[in-house]
Amino acid sequence: MIKSKNIAKVATPLIIIAIVIISWEVMSIKNIIPLYILPTPSSILKALIRNMPVILPHIGSTIIVATVGFICSIIFGTIVAISMDYVKWIQYAMKPFIIISQNIPLIAIAPLFILWFGFGLFPKVLVVILTCFFPITWNIFTGFQEAPDQYSTLLKSMGGKYIDILRYLKVPFTVPYFFAGIRLAATYAVMATIISEWTGGNSGLGIFLIRSKNSFDVASFFAGIIIIIILSLLFWMIIQQIEYIYLRKKRMK
Repeated sequence: MIKSKNIAKVATPLIIIAIVIISWEVMSIKNIIPLYILPTPSSILKALIRNMPVILPHIGSTIIVATVGFICSIIFGTIVAISMDYVKWIQYAMKPFIIISQNIPLIAIAPLFILWFGFGLFPKVLVVILTCFFPITWNIFTGFQEAPDQYSTLLKSMGGKYIDILRYLKVPFTVPYFFAGIRLAATYAVMATIISEWTGGNSGLGIFLIRSKNSFDVASFFAGIIIIIILSLLFWMIIQQIEYIYLRKKRMK
């Protein structure tokens, strides 16, 4: 029964995707949808294969920026969350800025980072951090706040310092919140990298998309989008696998 459920869980989305692709191909061939608006899946696949030698360096550039920015977001978000939990006035001071940071259009702030810091790696990483640190910070902080107060009080009565409460109570309690935050941030990392590449730089999938658009190569443009989707899914799956391994080890202890 469990095995059949697992098969159905995997097979159902694959069947739906196959139906969509086949329907898309048929509608494009029958000219229901003009090819200059929506190319066929087969032409997109051909464009992907044809452009792969060109796309590969762009993929590497995008992965580097997204990975560096994502890791920095985890470090920065964790430090901010701990500071907010430990010192109340930092919490009150940081909350408005955290919320405001998510209401600034990336397409508006990215050119400013390039103006201030040049066309290198740093401004692109800053765009990724600005996008990713909010879900990480907020989820970790929420997990800290949800930790039972009675256990915290008990540790304090036994002479425990904040570092002890953090280590033995809040961090273990916050692990699910932490992984939820970084899973969400992982999907944002690639998107933020693409936006940062649009506004400046000479490599990355964002640049490949711009060049495909300017040359009116719609099939190559869609091929770039598919690569971006795959990268986002890979980031998400890697975090999910790390969470699974971590939780399995915890259960085995």
